[in-house]
Amino acid sequence: CADGRALWVRDSLRAMGTTQEKTEVLVVAEDITDIRELSDRLAYHAAHDSLTGLINRRKFEAELVNAIYEAGTLKMTHALCYLDLDLFKVINDTCGHAAGDELLRQLGRLLEETVDGKGVIARLGGDEFGLLIRNSELDAVLQLASTVRDRIAEHQFVWNRRPYHVGVSIGVVAISQETTNLTTLMSAADSACYAAKEAGRNRIHVYREDDKD
Repeated sequence: CADGRALWVRDSLRAMGTTQEKTEVLVVAEDITDIRELSDRLAYHAAHDSLTGLINRRKFEAELVNAIYEAGTLKMTHALCYLDLDLFKVINDTCGHAAGDELLRQLGRLLEETVDGKGVIARLGGDEFGLLIRNSELDAVLQLASTVRDRIAEHQFVWNRRPYHVGVSIGVVAISQETTNLTTLMSAADSACYAAKEAGRNRIHVYREDDKD
């Protein structure tokens, strides 16, 4: 198109008549650019969180199901990090939902910049985020999780000229051949995150089946 947009065309061909000398063909072309762009927008919104622009829970869970399949069939080891913000409710209740939404937008950008392609980051809902790290050893996973935790703790959120800080508790679960299904995986990640909060917040806890915590 003249405005730089891609042009999508749907065409159809139909033979109108054939003689020894020639074949007449009717070609009908229809500009479906607007329809295609609308379809792309709908697909984007179906897979992304409207507030942060990160992928949403539905899309993230599909990524996890694929990771579980890879772990079981290809013997790859992935990791799920379950992030729950600390003290977010205080800011949300004290400053209002507009402030809470702005903080989530800022942290969404911060998380995307920090992960920088090393994993798949998503907003799962409320003040919870998920991070899928593919084909990585535990040491590398913990290093990235620590970086994420530190960046969030260092972030200063200013609202009505007053500064605020939040932290994040992170539960880490390995996705291996022993991982049976999505429900079990998410439950383990949630338990690990809860243990991190119980240990004092702004901590990282790795899930193990024999872990009493």
